[in-house]
Amino acid sequence: MISLLRVIRAISGYSFIILTPFTISAAFSLLDPSITKLTNFGIVTFVTLSSGWLFSWLYGLINRLYEKKHGVSHPDLESNPWAL
Repeated sequence: MISLLRVIRAISGYSFIILTPFTISAAFSLLDPSITKLTNFGIVTFVTLSSGWLFSWLYGLINRLYEKKHGVSHPDLESNPWAL
């Protein structure tokens, strides 16, 4: 189960990294506002922030589950919180 959560965490982390430049470019495209650009910005921003939130939330969940089972924090995540 922890392996599956780590895979999901990796996917959400990579999607956050990949979508961040699109969010920035969508924000700059709002200088010429239209409903299509506003909708695009809203969707891209929501997906980007959701991916970042999921990445951070899974860090805590994986640590709690591992600590509950083994009595110590997850060794990979303890030394580096950005580790997948």
